[in-house]
Amino acid sequence: GSTMAAATSSPRTHVTKALERCGVLDAFDFILTTTEVGESKYSPKIYNMCAAGLGAQPSETLVFEDSLYALKTAGEAGFHAVGVFDSFGESDQQGMQQNSEIYLKKLSDFAELWKE
Repeated sequence: GSTMAAATSSPRTHVTKALERCGVLDAFDFILTTTEVGESKYSPKIYNMCAAGLGAQPSETLVFEDSLYALKTAGEAGFHAVGVFDSFGESDQQGMQQNSEIYLKKLSDFAELWKE
């Protein structure tokens, strides 16, 4: 099966509660926050640490992002960049599409692609 980590700029308590509320917390092997890592997502450090923790290379790892700057960071570091639309987030959706290997209007659309 797939392994998954959450790499987030949000506080750990917020993310944990949100994932728990959505009933998906158990799907994640671990959570890392930019505060704990000591660098923002303008640096690939959090993605590299997640990949290492999952025992994967960047080239074997999908990074799902809703922020253009973070999506670019992941892509430039050799990860497979998956852009996800968020109506409350990134205003430059054209940039998101241009910098994504896969662009999703809804995160749930990935399940359909994964089957193919």
